[in-house]
Amino acid sequence: MKPFHMARLVALSLAVGACASATTTTRVYYDKVGVPDIFQYAALDRDFLTEIHGNPSGGPKAAFDASVIAATHGHARGRPSNFTTTPSANAREGYRMVLVFSGDPYLSGEAACREVDAESLRPITGRVEIQAAFCYRDDVLSQVHVAYPQGSSSLESAVTQVVLALFPIHDPTVDPGSNNDNLFP
Repeated sequence: MKPFHMARLVALSLAVGACASATTTTRVYYDKVGVPDIFQYAALDRDFLTEIHGNPSGGPKAAFDASVIAATHGHARGRPSNFTTTPSANAREGYRMVLVFSGDPYLSGEAACREVDAESLRPITGRVEIQAAFCYRDDVLSQVHVAYPQGSSSLESAVTQVVLALFPIHDPTVDPGSNNDNLFP
């Protein structure tokens, strides 16, 4: 094999390997119009129920859940809300964010908003798949799928991507071009 072709093959292998270790966000859907306004109604200045199913950490479930909740804070784009697994009476009834951690890349938002059987989740073998949904009762308002390499250093990045995708500032169903995050016009 010629040196140029060998170098190209090595570069391609490194690029594919880098993608395998990256956090990826796919399948972002806004199932209802007005998701930003609905989120503001449901979570602004109040507790917001967060359900966490699965535990890819191998440690205690309570510690993993605390890590997920810690990763949500400060990522709702400046809108003060308190993501929590134990909301107080000030939480809006029926609204919640559901995160399902598993090895199943094909779980749907609809499944996440319904009853999740954590015991039946597909085991994780390398990449953690998160199916997340913003739900009102059993209805999906928005959903996203995020995958990341197993390990605590990637968890915060993955959960940040979940929060940013589920709760946009602008309604992409009304003006698809308005959801860009440019710092300058």
